[in-house]
Amino acid sequence: MMTSFDSPRTRRNEANSNPSDNKKQFELDLDRIMRGEDRRTTLMIKNIPNKYTSKMLLAAIDERRRGTYDFIYLPIDFKNKCNVACGICIMHLST
Repeated sequence: MMTSFDSPRTRRNEANSNPSDNKKQFELDLDRIMRGEDRRTTLMIKNIPNKYTSKMLLAAIDERRRGTYDFIYLPIDFKNKCNVACGICIMHLST
C-alpha cells in the first residue's frame, strides 16, 4: 500500500514555466482589487523595520490607501517597544 510519504512530490509550478509568470501571480495591485478584478482580500506585508510601531505603519499606509482596509495586525513586544514577527504585518482589505 502506497502512503502519502511514499508518493513522489510534485512541484506547484512546472519546470518549463516562466519564472516571471510565477512571480506575477503573487504581485498585488490594489486598484485591480478595488475594481473587482482580483478577489484576494488579505495580504501579508513583509520587511517592516523592527522599530515601526502600529501608528507609524498606519500612517504610512494611510498616505495612499486610507479607507481601503478594515483590519491590520502588527504583533508588538510592549516590553521592548518593537514589532516581534520579523517585520510581518497582516492586512485585510475592505470589500
